[in-house]
Amino acid sequence: MNFMGNKVKAGRAVNTKHNKVKIAEVLQLVLLLIPVFKLSRKILKDRKMK
Repeated sequence: MNFMGNKVKAGRAVNTKHNKVKIAEVLQLVLLLIPVFKLSRKILKDRKMK
């Protein structure tokens, strides 16, 4: 399968689908990062208190 050539040809047709996938991936990343962010802030606050 010629991958790059295929992408260029089907780019416009698949664009909306690909965007939805990207949005879902970004959402998952954000959801994963929120607890990490909250934890790191909590740790920073605890360090300042000591």
